[in-house]
Amino acid sequence: MLRLWRSRLRGGLFPGAAWVQARGGQLLLPAMPDEGGDQLGPLVDALALECARAGGAGTSVELLVSDALARSVALPWQDQLLSPEQLPLYAQACFERAGVEVDDGWAVHCGFRHFGRPGLAVAIPKAWLGDAASRMAAHGLRLNRVTPVTAAAYWRQPTGIRRTVGLLLLAEPGRLTALRSVGGKFEALEVEPAGGDPVVPLRRLLRRSGTGAPPATVQIWQSQAGMVDSALVAQHFAAARIRTLATDAWSR
Repeated sequence: MLRLWRSRLRGGLFPGAAWVQARGGQLLLPAMPDEGGDQLGPLVDALALECARAGGAGTSVELLVSDALARSVALPWQDQLLSPEQLPLYAQACFERAGVEVDDGWAVHCGFRHFGRPGLAVAIPKAWLGDAASRMAAHGLRLNRVTPVTAAAYWRQPTGIRRTVGLLLLAEPGRLTALRSVGGKFEALEVEPAGGDPVVPLRRLLRRSGTGAPPATVQIWQSQAGMVDSALVAQHFAAARIRTLATDAWSR
């Protein structure tokens, strides 16, 4: 089937940071005094304008978005593989068990990347998706895909060495997330609210994430630079190899 859309662009949408990934590289949008709170509506408008400038009318847009817009929960592995009809019901049960309210007003994506390992379910409000699509359409664009950063990291993180423990830290305003893996295969998800002194929530998250075998590698992804103190991470996991990822790591 032939694609009728002339081009495709990838963008990032986070509180305090937004960018467009085009052939010429990454274009960072200037900071805005009013981003629209948790919904980031004005920031979507600014991003749509830059996408239209970079790709022209008819461009398809894929967005990497803040976890603040979504709800995420790990899915314990089931020995009896779930059918496509059963999987959403199982994800709903896992959300409820975690105390997260997700009803028919949410679009849910769920799945298992590796056999025998936990899966992931993410949910985004349908109203937000519709509003973002309308804002893009106002500039002649089509919103093709929206992926919360935790989901992007889960599905795109490279497979590692067998039995090697790895830790991936995701940092954005208001929250820190840790994905623990063994051999590059997802094992556990930890989320820590972040506000005020950034050191305190980071210490809490590192302490929880270090339970069990210490990680051999720690990767750090930040929606904007300076959110994670890599020296503190290195101090906590002295034997680990620390690596900072580019903001477009999940958009390539």
